[in-house]
Amino acid sequence: MTYAIKKTNNPFQSTRSNAISSGVFIRTDADYQLGTETNDAVNIGLKKELSAEQQNIVETSDPRHLMILAEFGEGKSFSLKCIQDELYCKYDYPFIGIVLGNDASFYNEDIEDGEPLLIQIVQYLKNAYEKLPLNIYPTKDDIKIKYSLDSDNSIERVLENYDHAFKDLECMVFIFIDELDKIFIDPIITDSNRVKFLNNLKTLTDIFTQSVSLWCAGTNNVEAYISSRQEDYMQRFSLVRSIFNYEDTLTYVRKKCKKEMKGCIPFARGVIKKIHETTSGNLRLLNSCCYDLWSVAANQKSNITMNDFFEYLKTKLRVHILDSYPNISNILIDAISRTIVYNKLSIQQINKLYHSKSGDIRSFFSDPDQQKKFIKQAKSYKMLDNLRISFLRKVVGK
Repeated sequence: MTYAIKKTNNPFQSTRSNAISSGVFIRTDADYQLGTETNDAVNIGLKKELSAEQQNIVETSDPRHLMILAEFGEGKSFSLKCIQDELYCKYDYPFIGIVLGNDASFYNEDIEDGEPLLIQIVQYLKNAYEKLPLNIYPTKDDIKIKYSLDSDNSIERVLENYDHAFKDLECMVFIFIDELDKIFIDPIITDSNRVKFLNNLKTLTDIFTQSVSLWCAGTNNVEAYISSRQEDYMQRFSLVRSIFNYEDTLTYVRKKCKKEMKGCIPFARGVIKKIHETTSGNLRLLNSCCYDLWSVAANQKSNITMNDFFEYLKTKLRVHILDSYPNISNILIDAISRTIVYNKLSIQQINKLYHSKSGDIRSFFSDPDQQKKFIKQAKSYKMLDNLRISFLRKVVGK
């Protein structure tokens, strides 16, 4: 069945540009930029996990400190931006955004008589408190006096006072720190300011027990570094990892298509499953792959079948295969493509698909020089997982 698919109404857009907003915001701010894509994002995967955490904090008035770990493209910044949008649209709670890749002053510069991160957080909390509207928080001036928020105290005491002041106002505060991997990019870090930054995170989690939630996001190497310190840093955070299963992929594709096609999906169900396997649950790669396939469907004026999906990947794999195996034949390119896409090619399939050339293909897969890249398993050939994923990400990651 043919649907009215057009390139101009492609619902699969890149999530690469969606970063969290840096600064201090509350619903009354006119300068907050509401995300266009995140405003109606599908509630799956990491976004679903974080939305549940945010809702629980709001309902229980009990702050939680999260360590959010996922690889590049798995939706960390995108999901945090969605949470910022939800807070901005639904609640009168202030939130703070810090993107470490944009500002090295949090960990590379010493500030006299204090710690860079802690001093910055004090300024942010002061700004957030001043932004609270009197019509919603009529006692904020009295509570300000109660906790001597304008008095000179130690940084730790000031942070503690703000934490209690917001609690008395029944106001929850969210602090988002993104791109934590910019600091802990190496497994062993000796730079004193970066180590100090980690100690400051620990201090914040110890102080904020009443109203302020600290959410930190980074890649998995962050956990490896923190764990290598052999201290109890990670125990202070609830660990949230990216989980994006096949059902999430199916829901995502269906809802995206429904937005433009009234529920119709131009991909066969088997294709969606293969897309999930190909992209390994990576949201950015999923968008990229579906974006390309939507264009193929628009050109063909028909649904995408498994054969269409294979031909699409084979075409895009060609240049990367030739980079690794120069001067090979088109038939070998086809055979390697099938091994990459389907992760298995048996002797029986080789004989059936390639007939007189099957001997050449078996020789290629059995060659000792290729054993570093392929594993021979009984009567089938299976590509090494890391090499296969590397190939596929070169294709769908473009």
